[in-house]
Amino acid sequence: MDVIWLFSKMLVSGGFAAVTDLSVLYLLTEKVQWGHSVAVNVAFGAGIVVNFLLQKFWTFEHRDTRLIHVQLVKFLLVAVLNMAVNAGAMALLVGVLDFWYLGAQAIVLASLTCLNFIAYRRYIFHLYGEA
Repeated sequence: MDVIWLFSKMLVSGGFAAVTDLSVLYLLTEKVQWGHSVAVNVAFGAGIVVNFLLQKFWTFEHRDTRLIHVQLVKFLLVAVLNMAVNAGAMALLVGVLDFWYLGAQAIVLASLTCLNFIAYRRYIFHLYGEA
């Protein structure tokens, strides 16, 4: 499969996950009247589930479900690693190198997106026999 097309699909899937996260946060906060601290965690979880399912079945077209639990654990580990790298990179760029925080976050997000693509393609949703 063409790498540019695959990367584009990954971005679209991530976009749907972000919309899910924000929509669930809005609904739980504004309509259900849950507090932000609970609603944001439920919304984040919903976004993770949507992201995982779209990446697996649509982006990477990995239909085999026998090891889905292993893939989900790997996916969650990548998400946790992203949070740690994001925090460290932001501390370096903003705190030490004096970058503007929004510009720094844009750089970090773009970098993590590329690294996630490699992790998803080569490590999590790898199809045996695929180069």
